[in-house]
Amino acid sequence: MKWTNNGFNFHTVTSDGGAGPLDSATLGHLGTYSFTFSTGGSYAYHCSIHAFMHGSVTVGAIPEFSSSILVVVGLLGIMIGTIFLRKRR
Repeated sequence: MKWTNNGFNFHTVTSDGGAGPLDSATLGHLGTYSFTFSTGGSYAYHCSIHAFMHGSVTVGAIPEFSSSILVVVGLLGIMIGTIFLRKRR
C-alpha cells in the first residue's frame, strides 16, 4: 500500500493505539510512505499531526495453494477434456 501526501500540510500514517505496523515519518508535499501487509485483517490509522484525519485498510487473506491441489486441478482438467473429446466423436 502506498500513501502520497498531495497537500501542502505535513501528515503522518500512524497505526491507532500505537501498537500497529504503520509508522511513517512526517510527510511533506508529495512525500510518500509504503507498507506491505503480510497478514489479512483491518488496520486503523490516523495522522498524528491532525487527529481528525483517520482511515483504515482492509487486507484480505491470500489463499495458499499447495502443489498437490494444483496437480489435482490439472488432472481434473485433463479428465474433463478427454470426456469432452470422446463425446464429440
